[in-house]
Amino acid sequence: MTDVQITQPSEPLTGRALAFAAARDFSRFFHPAFPFEVGARVGAVNMPCVRKDSTGSYILIPREMADEVIESPDRLIFHLLMLGHEIAHLAHKHLDGADSQTNDEYLTLELWADFYGAKVAMTLLTYGEQVRLQAHRFWPHRSLPRLLLDVGSAVAMLLRHVYREHRKYPMPIERAGITSNGILSFVRNYYGGEFNLGFYYSVPLRILFSNEFTREVIRLDGGRTEFASSPILRAAEWHRKVQASAPAITPGFLPPVLPYLHTSFSHSDEEIEETRRILMDELKKSGILGDDFEEDNLNPSYLSTDPPRDGD
Repeated sequence: MTDVQITQPSEPLTGRALAFAAARDFSRFFHPAFPFEVGARVGAVNMPCVRKDSTGSYILIPREMADEVIESPDRLIFHLLMLGHEIAHLAHKHLDGADSQTNDEYLTLELWADFYGAKVAMTLLTYGEQVRLQAHRFWPHRSLPRLLLDVGSAVAMLLRHVYREHRKYPMPIERAGITSNGILSFVRNYYGGEFNLGFYYSVPLRILFSNEFTREVIRLDGGRTEFASSPILRAAEWHRKVQASAPAITPGFLPPVLPYLHTSFSHSDEEIEETRRILMDELKKSGILGDDFEEDNLNPSYLSTDPPRDGD
C-alpha cells in the first residue's frame, strides 16, 4: 500500500517475531508526549488474549502460534488480524471493568475489536516499520487486489479455526462481515478524495466471496443472522462512558495513522448526521442503494465506513 522499497528479510518469519514486531510498531504510532506501550508475550493459552499485571497490559499468544513459521501472505494476515483484535482491546481499555461486563457488553466489545482490529492490521502493513519489512517478502509491489484476496483467505481461516458460536461472541458470519467493513474503512480513508465508489463492491467481494469456505458459511448461516445496529450503538455508548471528558480513550496517535486509529467517540449529533449523509450519497452513487432507498433501513453495523476525523 506504499511505494517504499524495503530490503527483503532473509530469516524465516515466526509468529513470535511478527507479534513482537506488531507490538513495537503500534507503540511507535504515538507521539512521545503520549506514550502507549503494547507488550507481547508467549504463554500457555489456547488463543491470543490480553492480560494485565503489575507491569501493565499486554498481548499473550499461544506457543503454537509463536512457533509457527509464516510462509504465505494469508497466514501473515491471519496472524495480524488476531493481533489487531487484541491491540483493539488494549487501545480501548476493554480490560477495565471486564469482570462486571454483561454478556451483551462483552459481545459488543468483541465485535468492535474485530472492526478496529482489521484497521490495526492494515495500518501495520502500511505504516508499521517492522511489519512492512516482513510483509514485503509477500507483496513486493503492494498490489491492493492481491492483498484483499489474501485477506479473504485469512478471514476464511478465522471462520474455520477461530470464530465459534457462543452467547458472549457475535455469530461467526457477523465477525467476518465486520472485519471486511474494517478493511473497507481503512481503504476509504487511505484513498481519501481518490476513493473509488467501486470499492464498495470490490472490497467485500474479494474478502467475503472469493473463498469457497466463506461462501458456504454465508449460504448456511446468512439467514440466521440479523445485522442489527444495536451492537454498534451499544459500543459507541460504552466507549463514550470510558472516554468521559478526555479528547480520546487513548490519545496521542501521530498524524499519519490518526484517521485510521483514533479512539474518540465524542462526536456531535451534527457530525454523526454528516457522516451518515456522506455514506448514503456514496452508496447511492455507487448503485448499491437506489435513489428511493429509505434511510431508516440503513444498516450501520455493516455499512458504516468511519470517514476520517481532523482530530483525536
